[in-house]
Amino acid sequence: MVLVKIIRVAFLVVISLNLAIADEIDLNLFDLKRLNDNVYVVSQDYGHSNINFAFVIGEHDVALITSMMKDYSRHVQSLVQGITEKKIEYVFALDGDYYQYNGSRLFVENGATFVARENLIPDAFANRILVASKRIFDLKYEVIEATPTKAHTDDHMMLKLKKSNIIFAGDAVGFDWIVYSGKNGPLAHLDALKSILRDVDDETKIFPGNWSAKQYGNKVDLENLIGVYEEFVNQVFLLSKRNMKPEDIAADESIHSLLRHLNSYDFQKDYLVHYVKDVLSEK
Repeated sequence: MVLVKIIRVAFLVVISLNLAIADEIDLNLFDLKRLNDNVYVVSQDYGHSNINFAFVIGEHDVALITSMMKDYSRHVQSLVQGITEKKIEYVFALDGDYYQYNGSRLFVENGATFVARENLIPDAFANRILVASKRIFDLKYEVIEATPTKAHTDDHMMLKLKKSNIIFAGDAVGFDWIVYSGKNGPLAHLDALKSILRDVDDETKIFPGNWSAKQYGNKVDLENLIGVYEEFVNQVFLLSKRNMKPEDIAADESIHSLLRHLNSYDFQKDYLVHYVKDVLSEK
């Protein structure tokens, strides 16, 4: 009986230690950059790429722009609380990825309003704002403009910080590699990128959802991305009309010559066939 009690106590101690370790907050997970008095951009290393998220400090509250994975919610919360005592009032989801709303749960349960494109899992939270058209969120120190687009997914929206001249484009944009257009197709995706470009001037900073070498870009970078992606789409269509299979298109030198200069080419080249198939889903 004594031995059983000793084993039980030891087991409980191990469980308690594991829970204590799990509860530890590790702010070294994040690279924090202060862009101005009210805007902070954070990145987290996630394998081959880094993921961007941000928070904006308003007069009375805070807006979190994407929330990272749910496993890191407490870490993100502590990061924000280390900068300001103001409450997180909004958490914005830019893309239709599961982590966007699963990672938002802690903040919503603590009183934040979940803001997403109108068709992003509308029953995810009762406390939500679903954006159907351009909408303004005025935090006084900063004004956030949310604009739905057809880039990348059906659920995408772009955020522009009007006072800081900063755009958060989510997974619609990447400056190291081309992106998937999703079920809206490459032509709708190109139209959406061009609509984002119309909201950009020479001083605008554009933050993608993830990056490997280039954390943010500018007007020229977005113009270059549009040009490369448009050429890629046209070339895929051209080769497809010659009855080439997706695997053969992905291996064609004309495709590689378009993309070889991009930062993530060496890593992504083996996955090119998936991008080809994504484009051909338009047909």
